[in-house]
Amino acid sequence: MDYKAVYVNGIDGDACRNKIKETLTKLSEVTNVAFINDARDNEYIEIFLDKDIPNALIEDTVKSCGEYQVIKID
Repeated sequence: MDYKAVYVNGIDGDACRNKIKETLTKLSEVTNVAFINDARDNEYIEIFLDKDIPNALIEDTVKSCGEYQVIKID
């Protein structure tokens, strides 16, 4: 299993988080989605995968949920 950390601007509350999580989990390769706060209180999304997928697919999926900007994917 692999995972990617996705940093996104524009997430404002649980409704946004739930919408993004629901949409990402519709991708067949995604096994779990978690929202994490790091030591500097920056929130990012951990996406757990059973096989690698292109970053562009993740970015397009997040953007399809609303006006969110993907900053980076690690």
